[in-house]
Amino acid sequence: VESNVLEFLPDHVNAEVANGNITTKGQLVEFIQSTFFYRRLLANPSYYQMEPNSDPDEYVNDLADSVIGTLQEHRCIASQEEEMKFLYESTFLGTLAAQYYLSYKTIYFLSENMEQNSSIDELLSLICQVEEYRLLPVRHNEDNINRDIVRELGIKTSFPY
Repeated sequence: VESNVLEFLPDHVNAEVANGNITTKGQLVEFIQSTFFYRRLLANPSYYQMEPNSDPDEYVNDLADSVIGTLQEHRCIASQEEEMKFLYESTFLGTLAAQYYLSYKTIYFLSENMEQNSSIDELLSLICQVEEYRLLPVRHNEDNINRDIVRELGIKTSFPY
């Protein structure tokens, strides 16, 4: 059994920063080292693409930098240097994502694409494109049901219906 936390690590870190539990890189590294992922990394480093004979602490340090960079790019956290170390704090978007259990990708996507005068159709279209729905599989025959709904309602889509 291996860990899947890497795919969702930025979301976990965003929530911890928003709650004030992680404010420094040291705390972030400690957080990562306290996870099942870290135990599995030590036991099966190749599964997590860690180079042979590499230092696990260096790997985690690089991972922490990557996660922080990702969250900063998506405007979920901000950092400022104080007394020779960086302090992390949640932004408005990061706090919203954590509060409503949204992916950092979702909150960024909505902030970039939603406009104050968006119509209901535009809002629904945006909501249908968020990250959370990527994880929901279409079950057997649901594609047929969706096609029938689209035809019945006369909805214009870019889907292959």
